[in-house]
Amino acid sequence: MYSLHRIIVSVFLLFLSLAVAGSNPYNLPVGAAEAGRGSVCVMIPGFWSSFRNQALLASFSSLSAGISYESRFNIGELGTRTAAMITPAGRTSLGIIYSHFGFSHFRRETCGMACGLKLAENISAGIQIDYFFEKASGEYSNTHSVTFEGGIVITPAENITVGIHIFNPVPNSLRKTFLPSAITNARPGFPV
Repeated sequence: MYSLHRIIVSVFLLFLSLAVAGSNPYNLPVGAAEAGRGSVCVMIPGFWSSFRNQALLASFSSLSAGISYESRFNIGELGTRTAAMITPAGRTSLGIIYSHFGFSHFRRETCGMACGLKLAENISAGIQIDYFFEKASGEYSNTHSVTFEGGIVITPAENITVGIHIFNPVPNSLRKTFLPSAITNARPGFPV
């Protein structure tokens, strides 16, 4: 009745429909819309969500800049400060982002340069190079990490959008410090 190929494809599609992001401490929510959606903004166009799926950068046709500050529980030590800018360049849009989390005894800084490109009328893709710096006081050492992330957005119909984002596909065996990997996707849905 069921062939082995159908079972394998069904299992693959089942796992593809799940968000594997889990707890990624390097992707803190930025902006109210992203925080309200649980950091799953890989298919919804917007300024901050375009840095969660770089394919969304291609939808910007004018220069855009933004700053964000979030203070969790009104505690300054848990504050996240973020600044970003998007510049269109023909079919491509370029973006740069900087984020700072923490205080003098522990801080995590993130810098990224991104590019989003419209491949066809209904397909966009993007990539971002990230640099992470983490500093802790005392006997702990500072860590530096470089990785990349990328995504794709497909709009097969007017009211259906599919987005997939991959963060750090580099194996940890190639680096000195641990950096989590994540795959985030959004099932086909209707725009908000």
